[in-house]
Amino acid sequence: MIIAKKSIFVSICILFFSSIIVTVEAESFQQKLPIQLSTDHSFGFLYGQAEEIVYRHENQDTYLSQLLWDIKPLMYLGLKADIDISLVQDWTLFFSTNGKFAIPMLTGHMEDRDWMAQDNELSHFSKSNTKIQSAVLLDASFGSSYTLNITDQHSLRFSLMGTVSIMNYSWRGFGGYYQYASGNSPWDSSLEKKYWKNEETVIDYSQNWVVMSPGIKIDYDFLKQFTLSIGFNISPSIKLTAVDNHVKTGVTWTDSPTGGLFTDTRFTFKWQALTNMNLQFNASYRNISGSRGNDSADAGSNIIEGPPDGHTDYGNISGAGYQAWDFSLGVGFFW
Repeated sequence: MIIAKKSIFVSICILFFSSIIVTVEAESFQQKLPIQLSTDHSFGFLYGQAEEIVYRHENQDTYLSQLLWDIKPLMYLGLKADIDISLVQDWTLFFSTNGKFAIPMLTGHMEDRDWMAQDNELSHFSKSNTKIQSAVLLDASFGSSYTLNITDQHSLRFSLMGTVSIMNYSWRGFGGYYQYASGNSPWDSSLEKKYWKNEETVIDYSQNWVVMSPGIKIDYDFLKQFTLSIGFNISPSIKLTAVDNHVKTGVTWTDSPTGGLFTDTRFTFKWQALTNMNLQFNASYRNISGSRGNDSADAGSNIIEGPPDGHTDYGNISGAGYQAWDFSLGVGFFW
């Protein structure tokens, strides 16, 4: 947790000071190179869900356990910095960094299901409140673009890029209730609900994603004031480290899924309100599915159930997913 907080602080400092440097040094840079510098400042929210999966067997897709973590919604502050370098006529190199820093808040519920009854039927269900304690999303892209001038007021810009995306989420599940069937009996909605204390921590969970993906983007500039942008990234190059601390049982699970499919679809509308300023609306949808890998369990001093020898490694039984809509309003400055 300390390392994660330090990483978040360093990331914020890098983006903040990068924005200051871009603003202060813009004119001196432009005197040396044919470049355009810009910064975007935004306020937005994410709406979606993260998924944690335990499979029954290494080579099968039957669920043993599933936890769904709400992101409904999560507010954030965003900061983006871009550098565009003109090479030859109509060709440009660009480098872009984009950070979104969440405001800690309640984000819905966590639902936990186990299939331990006879014939793999549902046996356990619990539902807790969730709070995202920290979340940082960082993207860094490098690529090139070609501009096709249609008329003096209309042009298309085609971009190819490579992007590294990092997403760090930390949830706390507290309060709520559980319904557990006894023996091999299946779960039923009529089972007695047993409640935890309102602020009692039941479970902590974190996801740390790293994704490398190629992408494309098309910008349509029209009437010298407006820009419509559509972008898309896709990749199987996915790595996740997830830590699930079951406070009530004293067992901490560490998951290491890889692979799967990452997609990121983006839309932006910009209006150049002043010579060096634009107003913008951004929308995107990001999805990760099919990630799978190894799992391990470590028992704490307060263990109630779990690995008897303190540590146990499991094969290809852990999985994870992520999906979220992203909407924001922002203001951009460019030189």
